[in-house]
Amino acid sequence: MNSNLYKLIKKYSGKWVAFKPDTQKVVSSGKDAVKVYKEAQKKGVGVPTLFKVPIKYVPYIG
Repeated sequence: MNSNLYKLIKKYSGKWVAFKPDTQKVVSSGKDAVKVYKEAQKKGVGVPTLFKVPIKYVPYIG
């Protein structure tokens, strides 16, 4: 498993996170994607990358 995904799951399980695209640093998080996006923009990130963090890590084979 990717250690970065493990860290995200551990800290932000089930939440939306907004990343700063150039550094992949989490700048905002919460349960509402729109609020997370707007909060990231207020912090100076023009177009943040949004990601819904899974509740737990489940491998997919298909």
